[in-house]
Amino acid sequence: MQRFEILYEDEYFIAVNKPPGLLSVPGRGPEKADCAVARAAGIYEWVREVHRLDQATSGILLMARNPEVHRKLSGAFAARKVEKTYHALVCKLPEDPHLEGVSFRDKEHSGKITLFQRLDPDNRPHQIIDPKRGKEAVTHWRWLPDTHERESAGGKVFRLELKPLTGRTHQLRLALSVCGASIPGDKLYGEQEIRDLSSRLLLHAAVLCFTHPVSGNLVEIKTVIPF
Repeated sequence: MQRFEILYEDEYFIAVNKPPGLLSVPGRGPEKADCAVARAAGIYEWVREVHRLDQATSGILLMARNPEVHRKLSGAFAARKVEKTYHALVCKLPEDPHLEGVSFRDKEHSGKITLFQRLDPDNRPHQIIDPKRGKEAVTHWRWLPDTHERESAGGKVFRLELKPLTGRTHQLRLALSVCGASIPGDKLYGEQEIRDLSSRLLLHAAVLCFTHPVSGNLVEIKTVIPF
């Protein structure tokens, strides 16, 4: 069983460090029963996920410990009052794809990617760009040149800081893939040579900042980035 680290806990909510490959919530069938919520339920009397991470993504996952706190924290996510920061390694910096349904801004290796995306029902859970029927997905990105720049089997690797304003399924993975910067280890959106560069998806939920639902104090939860 993969390690399950508790990063923060009080009587109202907990934050765990979900490892890559572990589901956030149970899937269909007994083989998909093991998940972050099920493991937390074995420790705490009442827990519910406030948001989710992709199975392949590691990092901070927040869970409420009573229904009222669950309602408040879920509302904070829905109202975009939670600041989420991810780190990813990529082999190229994002570029404007010049596609309908994609807006790209870049100023000195930082900017914003806006997509209109939806589920591809013929290829679940894959997401596709659809400027007419897609939902808006907004991501701020920034290259961190001082923190990580090295050579890999595929060439130079760059570290990106990603701040999604929305919480669409596979939002960050799709945005980077569309902009020519697929994440190594991404088996859904990466080209074959990019997929093979890493045994895991190099995407990690690194920081969560939000207002405590009871005390009103600012809460900042961080975790060590594993790559």
